[in-house]
Amino acid sequence: VFANAHHPHVPTNTGPGHATLSTGAYMRVHGILNNEFYDPALGRMGYCTEDRSARIVGLPDVSGLMGMSPRALQTSTLGDWLKVADRQSKVCAVAQKDRGSILMGGKKADRAFWFDNPTTGFVSSDYYPGKYPDWAGKIVGREVLRDSIDKGWYKAFPESYYSRSREDVNEFETGNFLPDFPHTLARTHPRLPEGSKEVV
Repeated sequence: VFANAHHPHVPTNTGPGHATLSTGAYMRVHGILNNEFYDPALGRMGYCTEDRSARIVGLPDVSGLMGMSPRALQTSTLGDWLKVADRQSKVCAVAQKDRGSILMGGKKADRAFWFDNPTTGFVSSDYYPGKYPDWAGKIVGREVLRDSIDKGWYKAFPESYYSRSREDVNEFETGNFLPDFPHTLARTHPRLPEGSKEVV
């Protein structure tokens, strides 16, 4: 185990980062240049896991949702190597976002799951073989995570454990949420009544 490992690549966005970690290759080899990049096959900007030949599965109504797959990934991943080494291997990737799941699972994964933001339910793609499993349709993120959301998100360790980390607040941290710990509904959404389900 490495305590301080680095992959020196730019840009440090999630799509190319996931692909670099799962393939052990840099962007010029794995082909995921950014979360969004110009796709010559489409003749326009495209999303890193976009695939018009694929269809989202796991929701009653998928109209208007962009199909997803590892089509743009140009080399094999750890999951692919496992499938080649042993055909009985099972490779399933689960992540909050599509690109995390799809790019980490690879081209030969049995299934990739990610959360659909509006419903917080698991979804997948018909790119992957077999029927979408019934059990996956019963997992709803807002219910699974309800206890954690209500309690808030606090640092897991004492401050001394973070000596190699940057300060908790930096000027480059932007967005809708406060960048420093703890992350609680009361801090991030002070107008919401305690126990509100509105933001989940």
